[in-house]
Amino acid sequence: MIEIIEQRNDAITELNIGERLLELRKEQRYSRLELAEEAGISVGAVWSVEQGNNPTLRVICNALDVLGYELVLRRKI
Repeated sequence: MIEIIEQRNDAITELNIGERLLELRKEQRYSRLELAEEAGISVGAVWSVEQGNNPTLRVICNALDVLGYELVLRRKI
């Protein structure tokens, strides 16, 4: 499972990628269909990620790009 750890209001929040994608999609008022069409992925792929299934990097990156975000991978220190 891919998880996101981010700083929010001086607190560390841990979410899985599906929870965060759903949150971002709803904040920006995209339907699953609209996001899928703009990202060039299937509606089923969006639904699958939001349900906690492991997506491909292409699915994640395309969806995040539409929402104005990017995936950054960095080596642990």
